[in-house]
Amino acid sequence: MKNFVLLIVAALGLAGGYLYFQKDGVAISIPASAINAAMAKSFPMSQTFFQVIDLTYSNPKVTLQNTSDRVQLAMDAKLSFKLIPGLKNLTGTTIIDSAVRYDPTKRQFFLSDPTIQKLDIAGLPKDQVDKITKIALELTKSRLEKEPIYTVEGPEAAMLAANALIKDVRVKGGAVQVVLGL
Repeated sequence: MKNFVLLIVAALGLAGGYLYFQKDGVAISIPASAINAAMAKSFPMSQTFFQVIDLTYSNPKVTLQNTSDRVQLAMDAKLSFKLIPGLKNLTGTTIIDSAVRYDPTKRQFFLSDPTIQKLDIAGLPKDQVDKITKIALELTKSRLEKEPIYTVEGPEAAMLAANALIKDVRVKGGAVQVVLGL
């Protein structure tokens, strides 16, 4: 009789857990502060284009807004045209808007489908803004989409090891959330 009662309690626990995971799932949240700390390790980030234009991003700051499922990344930008003396060491800021993707095999988050929302560099001629914005987007796509913005470690990594349970990755409540469920 004792074994029968234990079997029923175990079955009820499994059924309850199944229903819980199936209904809403369990969310693991990664706050913006953790993402900012992880991203700082990959910066500054530079690239030379056409052997004459140097673009460097530094001081990244991620903002996770409650109203969007995307990440906003603000960075300092430094631009130099090697062949034009008056256009060296121009500085300013750029703001990138991006989705987030999760690679379960690496347990890492990456930017995905980035767009440049703003590129403001003091001293940049107005006729060059569109060209430089396209170049900045190339740096964003070639480097930022490949650099992880966060790697899951510790107890959360054990939970995410069951990749089949991942239902969704979203930005919610000022954090990136991985939702586990059935």
